[in-house]
Amino acid sequence: MFRTGSELRVLRGVLVFVLSVVALMVLGAPMQDAWGMLGLALTELMLLAIAIFSVHRFRWDWKEVFPLDIPTFRQVWGVVVFWFASYLAVYVTTMILFYFFPGGMGEVSTALTGFFTSVPRPLALLVVAVLPGLCEEVLHRGLILYTLQGKSKWLTILVMALIFGFFHLDLYRFVGTALLGGSLTYVMLKTNNLVLPILLHVLNNAVTASLAFMDGTDGGPAYIPLSAVGSALVLASVAPFLFVQGSRLLRNTEGEHQRGVTKRTRVVTSLLALLFLLVGTLLIAKSTATAP
Repeated sequence: MFRTGSELRVLRGVLVFVLSVVALMVLGAPMQDAWGMLGLALTELMLLAIAIFSVHRFRWDWKEVFPLDIPTFRQVWGVVVFWFASYLAVYVTTMILFYFFPGGMGEVSTALTGFFTSVPRPLALLVVAVLPGLCEEVLHRGLILYTLQGKSKWLTILVMALIFGFFHLDLYRFVGTALLGGSLTYVMLKTNNLVLPILLHVLNNAVTASLAFMDGTDGGPAYIPLSAVGSALVLASVAPFLFVQGSRLLRNTEGEHQRGVTKRTRVVTSLLALLFLLVGTLLIAKSTATAP
């Protein structure tokens, strides 16, 4: 039986993803262990080469796979708002994981901090923020997402989130990177402009690397109190509203700008915010009540 064009495209996307993961394990990881930042830079360029070679090999339209347009100021601001919402969501999951797995999360945090600060800050920002933002987005939100065209929007976001989480080959970082991958995919589907997820990815990694240089310790804390998890949840209660506002700012036509938020969206957003606020407050109260 002959496969349809859509099925063949998905299979090719799976093939490229598997090839990328194998390349990361066989070539990328050893290069990073041996050469540090230089190894990471070579790894990112390798991923970019895989994406470019694949598009050339499959004879796909470059403009369809990698749509690049000059974003409006409104969209750039939308990326900033959307990133901050994503950052709060990742921050909450990180605090929860630190609470339950302080040893493993502490080791990961210490290793990342040491890696980021192993070179001068400008070089670290180039290799840790700019290169991954460009190379990984060309591969993921460019080529791989292109192979999922025509699929359900939210299913696509879920699949791309799981792919991005697995792609980083770190169980402790899986949830955080998956959330970031989902956010990046949403921005791409909303705008069909690869420039915007690249900007979000660069911004996220730049902030993460910069915080590593500001951290006066060797990594993350060895213990996270329950009150800190509660505080993180309270802080993240604004994230649902930021996601909605960021999504509105990403709209690229006048008609979309004028369209309001649906009642269903307002209800879901308010319920999520209230849930985070209530759970966070309860955790803080419980921590205070049990404190010696």
